[in-house]
Amino acid sequence: METPSTPSPTSSLLLWYNTQNWHAFTNEAIVLPAVSGSLSLISSITIMAIIIRSKQNTQYHRILFLMSFFDSLVSFAFALTSLPMPREVQDNEFYNYQGPSFGTIETCEAQAFTILFGLAMVVFSNTLLNTYYLLTIRYHISEDKFRKFGEPIFFLISIPISLVMPVLFLRRGHFNPGPYEAHCDLSLFPLECFFEGVDCIHGDPSTLEGSVAIYRNFSISIIAVQSIFLIVTMIMILLTTCNPCTKNNEERDNVERAFARSQNRNISLQAGMYIGAWFLTWFFNACSFFEKENSSIAALSDFFLPLQGFFNLLIFVYLKVVSYRSIHEDSKNTFEIIRMLFSSPQSFLDRYNTISNLEFLTEVFPVRSAPKLADVSIGENSESKLKQYEKLEEHEPEFTGGIASYTGLSNVSQLSPLNFPENHKRSHYHKVQLGVKIKGNENKEIQAKSGKIRFDSENVIIEPKVSGSAPNLESFQSDLNEETK
Repeated sequence: METPSTPSPTSSLLLWYNTQNWHAFTNEAIVLPAVSGSLSLISSITIMAIIIRSKQNTQYHRILFLMSFFDSLVSFAFALTSLPMPREVQDNEFYNYQGPSFGTIETCEAQAFTILFGLAMVVFSNTLLNTYYLLTIRYHISEDKFRKFGEPIFFLISIPISLVMPVLFLRRGHFNPGPYEAHCDLSLFPLECFFEGVDCIHGDPSTLEGSVAIYRNFSISIIAVQSIFLIVTMIMILLTTCNPCTKNNEERDNVERAFARSQNRNISLQAGMYIGAWFLTWFFNACSFFEKENSSIAALSDFFLPLQGFFNLLIFVYLKVVSYRSIHEDSKNTFEIIRMLFSSPQSFLDRYNTISNLEFLTEVFPVRSAPKLADVSIGENSESKLKQYEKLEEHEPEFTGGIASYTGLSNVSQLSPLNFPENHKRSHYHKVQLGVKIKGNENKEIQAKSGKIRFDSENVIIEPKVSGSAPNLESFQSDLNEETK
């Protein structure tokens, strides 16, 4: 973003100005952000509505809700285009916006402030999501710890940084209609006060160049750092998730390796989609800093910059559809699944147990080998692993004293769709770990029909009464429901 240079002689100001190819004064500058902003606004509201109605309070949903909230503000501000600008621009020959203006200087400032602050918070929310991926997958940070420490740190850092530029520019009066965007941006009002001998109604000409430099340098730095961060975290996630597939582990059977490979593909796809959405959203905007006179890049930036919410909805719905198909073999088509998700998200999630990307962690491993959690595979369709075990033709050999550990289920009803495999290929102890936590039942013990249930600070341990049999989740479902009310 640059301020226009002062022409000479001053008698030809209007002639000089009207010959400039200002993108903000084209139809594309009004139509493109209005369409994409409205689409993204509807998408973000849809995501928030599904999360609220489904009553899911997992970390993934919390982050996605936060991102959708700020994106809805930004998308709404973008979709308004020239509407919040002062009415005076319609009578000023220096402005030639293709959309109407019905606002004031204050509404113009509110629009520009919302866009700048909201975009920064969307960027930080995206960073938080990828940090959650990385810490959960690679460093095995629990959801409770992330919520206890990660979220406060996030807000302490993100909000002050996001407010620095908007507050500074607001105090300097630099949020005004300008020739570079069809919404309120960094400029002076009226535009004539760029030239000598014309007084400004709003904005300080002596500090505008500094504000533009701050905005340009800060924006380029944030885009560059965020892009590098996304690429690095993606590489680290891939290195972590590919480890179970490549190492020589004689303890793993073919079914587990096949499942791990499937999970790795799912994780890579999920992370890749969010990274792809980031680059689609910001690539053309970053290019516009270096190609200010390229109308095509400016138009692409106008269209893609407000689309973050739309991309998030596509990813969110796609993962739910994939999760459903990975668990259930029926004739429902994609549109039927999506209709169920939108019409009744609570029943959809309860029935099909399509929990979010990272809150459903599962791994089967031998207890006596004291495995590390580095081998945990993560993904929305983790339940399919249990399905694969159920399909094993080999009957249970000498399976004794099986232990199932359920860590932190926020809603015990989520256990109901699961069926612990009755037939095992292993002849030693097993543990199934699902990464969540049941609160308020620390250091308790109850007797269920099929065995003893012990609660500690982190786990629910089920020990079957009958030696040589696996615990049956359905048999102690009512006991758990009663105990955890």
